[in-house]
Amino acid sequence: MIRSKQDTIKLTYNGNVFSIATRRLREINFIFQSICARAEQSASLWIEPGLAPNASARGLGNNRITINFGMISMIGDNQAEWAALIGHELAHLILEHSKAGLKRRIPLDLARALINEKVENRSLGKLLGLSTQAIESHYSQKQENDSDYLGAIWAVEAGYSAWGAAGLHSKMLAIKEGNNYPEFLSSHPSSEKRIRRLNRLAKRLETK
Repeated sequence: MIRSKQDTIKLTYNGNVFSIATRRLREINFIFQSICARAEQSASLWIEPGLAPNASARGLGNNRITINFGMISMIGDNQAEWAALIGHELAHLILEHSKAGLKRRIPLDLARALINEKVENRSLGKLLGLSTQAIESHYSQKQENDSDYLGAIWAVEAGYSAWGAAGLHSKMLAIKEGNNYPEFLSSHPSSEKRIRRLNRLAKRLETK
C-alpha cells in the first residue's frame, strides 16, 4: 500500500525531477491489485525512470510488472487504459512468454560467446543471460493477441471499460508517428490493424 502525507512525490533521476501525485499512485496500485485478483496472479509493481512510455513483465520466479515515468504521464488518470496495460502484462506472466523468449535467446548468447572465445572466462549464468534484467522479451503476434484478450477480460471483470487497450495503443501509435519511438513499441507494436482488432474485442466484451 502506498502511504504518504504529501500530495506529490518527487523523484530525481540524472538531474531530472519527475513529479507524481500520490493520489495517482494509489489509483494505479488499486487497479493493479484488482487485476491481479481477477487474474489470480501475484506480482509486484515497480516504477522505473524513463520519459519514453514503457512497461514490461518479468517472470521466471520473480513476477514483476514495471512501468516508467513516461507511461505514467501518458496514461494519466485513464483507469481503463491502466487496467488494459496491467492486464496485458499479467497475461504475459501467466502465459510464460518471458520463458519462451529466454529459450529463443539462449542459443544466440551461446553462439555469440563462442565466436568471441569467451566461454572459459564466463560463468554459465552470465553466458546464458539468465538474469531477468537481461531478458529482452520481443513477443510474437500470437502472444500479443492472447495477452490482449486475457487482459481485456480481466479489465471488464474488475469493472473497467473494455475500450482501454484501444485507447492506449492509439496514444502509442501517435507517438510512433511523431518519430519518438519508445522501447515499449519494440515488443508491443501498435498499428491501425491492432487498434481495429482491439475495438472489435471491446465491442464483443461489452455486449455480453
